Amino acid sequence: MSFTYISPSNSDMDAVRFTIGDIDSDDVLFQDEEIDYMLTKEDNSLTGASALACEVLATRFARKVNRTLDSTITESLSQLSKAYRIQAKELREKQKNNETLFEGVFISPIAVARTRRFTTGQFKNPGSD
Repeated sequence: MSFTYISPSNSDMDAVRFTIGDIDSDDVLFQDEEIDYMLTKEDNSLTGASALACEVLATRFARKVNRTLDSTITESLSQLSKAYRIQAKELREKQKNNETLFEGVFISPIAVARTRRFTTGQFKNPGSD
C-alpha cells in the first residue's frame, strides 16, 4: 500500500485527497489503493468519491473516544466524526445537484482544519494562569 500526493490538478486521486484534507504524508488517512477503490465505487465521480471518503472517516472517528491527555489538553476525536459527516452530506448534496467539485473551488473548511486532531488547552503555557 502507498500514499502519493502532488497537487489536485495532478490526478483524480490527488483531487480527492485535496478535498478531504489527506495531503500530509505524516498523517495519512487513506492509501492510494483505497482512494482508487472509492473512485471506482463512485463511477469515477470526484464528488462521490470525496463524499464516500468522508463517510468512511466519519465512521472511523466515531469509534474513537474523547480523552483528557493531561489536566490542560483534551483530545476530541468525536468532533472529527461530526465534521466529516457534515462534509459528506454537503458533498452528496453537491453530487445530487450535478455540481462539479472544483467549480468555484468548493473546499470545505472542515477539510482544511482537519490536518491535526482537535484539542483544547494545547497552547496554554503551564504556570501562566
